[in-house]
Amino acid sequence: MRKTLLIAAAALAAGVISSNAQVYSQNVVGYYNLPITSGGYNFVSVQFNVGVSNGASEIFTTIPDGTEFLAWDPIHSSFIVNYYDTGGGSTAPAQSWYMLDYSTSTNQPVYTPGTSVFVVPTANATNTFVGTVVNAYTNNLIAGYNMAASALPIAGPATNALFNLNSAPDGTEYIQWDFTHQTYVINYYDTGGGSTIPGNSWYMADYSTATNPPSLSVGQGLFIVPPSPFAYSQTYTNQ
Repeated sequence: MRKTLLIAAAALAAGVISSNAQVYSQNVVGYYNLPITSGGYNFVSVQFNVGVSNGASEIFTTIPDGTEFLAWDPIHSSFIVNYYDTGGGSTAPAQSWYMLDYSTSTNQPVYTPGTSVFVVPTANATNTFVGTVVNAYTNNLIAGYNMAASALPIAGPATNALFNLNSAPDGTEYIQWDFTHQTYVINYYDTGGGSTIPGNSWYMADYSTATNPPSLSVGQGLFIVPPSPFAYSQTYTNQ
């Protein structure tokens, strides 16, 4: 999927005056365009605080009717499927969302920053993601499959310090999605694995063949599969 990054479009400062001092809070607002292609699964991550609740209708504003969203329930190791249809006659207030049976009304799903979701559209669409960049983020991941990703809209090798993926325990798997072949691409991180690539700790799916760090795109979804629970944190400071 081709992505166009247009991030940090504006820095907004709001002043709050107290009796003793003047205190400023600062938010960075950004946006990027992400094509979502029909004919298969698109693995997408959410990387902004959006709207009132980070509801799917606030995040995905240009999705066609009939689009499916698949989120991961790590407790039950299964997908949660929601279906979007503006003409379906939903009884949920101001909603067009349905459960897996495509007929039972439900509230829109909520996807917080750092969440990944599979999107299966009925037609090609380009969604513009607009929101506030997260300054500090922690996702408490369980041992096993977590449909998580960077909460920051950044791209580059997994070794980029802003990703902070080196905080994961040895033996963590990172699973990306190849849209063209509709299959998973697995990389494995182990600092003690004896990689033949200097300064590198990344391996292919066989857990023994050394490889370069995977490259991550803006808006790209990810499965993070650690061998033990850990708190995945990222921090962004606008200077």
